[in-house]
Amino acid sequence: MIDEKRLVFLGDETLNPKLYDRVRNADYVMHEAFCLDSEENIFHAYEKNHSTAKSASKVMNDLEVMNLILYHTEESHGTDRKRLYTEEAQEKFKGNVYVPDDLEIIEL
Repeated sequence: MIDEKRLVFLGDETLNPKLYDRVRNADYVMHEAFCLDSEENIFHAYEKNHSTAKSASKVMNDLEVMNLILYHTEESHGTDRKRLYTEEAQEKFKGNVYVPDDLEIIEL
């Protein structure tokens, strides 16, 4: 028997609430996180229809997603980017959080 997993790739915008039922209980969700919540006033994620790491992780936690992959992050934090985005997401998300570098492979 094949261990099937469901991967949901969300586009370059905040998740539309009309799609919540399609995302609910997914094994993996790829969600953009344009900036950290504390920097929203600098990068204006919401004006651009984007999410922060905190806002994306809260919605995904409410939808009982198991693994959250955050991408499309701003790059001003250098080598601290992964740690900062992961820490912020883990404030609201109870599952696993991944913040990959470009071309990084994540084994599902």
